[in-house]
Amino acid sequence: MSLIEQFHGAAADGTELTAIYAEQPAADVAFALIFAGHGLPRFVHWGRPLAAPGTVLAAYDALRPQRVSGALDETAWPSIMPTQSESWIGAPRLDIRRAGVAPFCAFTVTGIAIRQDERQGVDVSDGVDGAAHTVTQQVPVVTVTASDTEQGVELSWTAELLPGGLIRQRTTLRNLPAGNLPTGDLEVGKVELGFPLPALATEILTTTGHHLRERSPQRQPLTEGRFEKVSMAGRPGFDASLLLSAGEPGFGFEHGEVYSAHVGWSGNSVLSAERQPYTTGLIGGGEVLLGGEATLARGETYTTPWLYGSYGDGLNEVAARFHDYVRSCHPDLAVKPRPVILNTWEAVYFDHDYDTLKALADKAGDSGVERFVVDDGWFGSRRDSTSGLGDWQIAQDVWPDGPKSLKALADYVHGKGMEFGLWFEPEMVNPDSDVARAHPDWVLRPTANRLPMQGRSQQVLDLTNPDAYRYIHDSIDALVGELGIDYIKWDHNKFVTEAVSPRTGRPAVHGQTLAVYRMFRDLEVAHPGLEIESCASGGGRIDLGILEFASRVWTSDCVDPVERADIQRYTSLLVPPCMMGEHVGASPA
Repeated sequence: MSLIEQFHGAAADGTELTAIYAEQPAADVAFALIFAGHGLPRFVHWGRPLAAPGTVLAAYDALRPQRVSGALDETAWPSIMPTQSESWIGAPRLDIRRAGVAPFCAFTVTGIAIRQDERQGVDVSDGVDGAAHTVTQQVPVVTVTASDTEQGVELSWTAELLPGGLIRQRTTLRNLPAGNLPTGDLEVGKVELGFPLPALATEILTTTGHHLRERSPQRQPLTEGRFEKVSMAGRPGFDASLLLSAGEPGFGFEHGEVYSAHVGWSGNSVLSAERQPYTTGLIGGGEVLLGGEATLARGETYTTPWLYGSYGDGLNEVAARFHDYVRSCHPDLAVKPRPVILNTWEAVYFDHDYDTLKALADKAGDSGVERFVVDDGWFGSRRDSTSGLGDWQIAQDVWPDGPKSLKALADYVHGKGMEFGLWFEPEMVNPDSDVARAHPDWVLRPTANRLPMQGRSQQVLDLTNPDAYRYIHDSIDALVGELGIDYIKWDHNKFVTEAVSPRTGRPAVHGQTLAVYRMFRDLEVAHPGLEIESCASGGGRIDLGILEFASRVWTSDCVDPVERADIQRYTSLLVPPCMMGEHVGASPA
């Protein structure tokens, strides 16, 4: 049973203190916050549960940095939203503008709420034999409201301690609607949240990589200053570090105290670790917004993605907390073994033919394959990668009877006891396609006369445009129903760069990301049991945002078994093994 308690007291200097302590005993994790006066709270504990939680009040006097010469009257001690008003002079973590001018906010807490949420989870302890049980789980939740009425900005910050031991936090910013406030919209550039790092955390582990070489580990000391990994291609990317981990030197999978952070977002983002002289280090991150993406009129809000934190003795414990959460998003994984898949890509590439694929299905069935997936090449003029993408109509020259031909293959596959899957790349379009010629205004572009640099002969469809969204959704929805599709391989093969919506004239990575989440959800709700794999030229889009919806991820286009072992290993810091796909291909791979 989880625990959340509130304590009151006073500091040595008489400052009124409020402490909040939250614990998940079964997960062996707790955190504590302290409020001093009306200022924003500070994390004063994150780690194993405390034997006497009430003693956390003493952490204020114990941890508060002393005044130092040559500095401000108070030494920086970062709150949940550090600003210069509390002497934070590190990298700006709240980047906002009003009429192009940065307001310097000093937030005053106006409300504190604590509660225990009841949420339905799944006990997967019996998952190996197909049994799973719905359980009610307790989640301690802290919500803090604060505002700077002179600057016209309000924030609402929430932290949750999940049953498996993850902490997650997010913030909603609001442009206050009334009163004697500064005029003008509030533009949000970045809201970077963080968790505290103890002094022992002096080494950081991230991953780097490129196409066919995702998730390569790299270590370095965490010295005073800032380290960051920025993802600005409209998706996390091959170079993305799924986790940024800091711990005692030499920490490994089975030993060493370690603290990890992850931004649960599939668009542009930053992960960072920062340590300043005299003060607590921070590990965290957030979404990075381009100018005009989040512009708040009076009363409007912007909510950050969740920032997740995982603590453990070794990376295995850190990873287990993420796995517990991801499995809770997909209770079906506890009762349905992952099927053996045959994907047609390396067998036929674009050379689709009913008789060839029917013969391949025979071999698949005889080999114990449980899911047969028809990859790229079944639609429009898609005989190679240069044309037809976005025309989600069955190709008449390949399938002469159109839907009937492909339906015949799907029925044949089903008749052999296998599931049927189909490849889509819904967010992308070839300029050489019927849809791009008919709707040039559906393509993200920096100006009316210039397209972004291409990748794989592709551009990006503007799914923030309701008409484009409806066309893509309805096309997939109809085919899923018509063909009895059990599984979608959802690909994403181009960096999302210079991503301006012709409809609004503003950058659209934020809205595009939300539209993708919505389409995943809409299709899965309309077709219960439908599974969708997230693929982005391999492991280019893997994060907890997409993993709330995707039933599987494709970790890399590299299928060499030796190379793939390390790729899978470091992907498993975030993703449960049951959700990572792997193919067996010809040698050399």
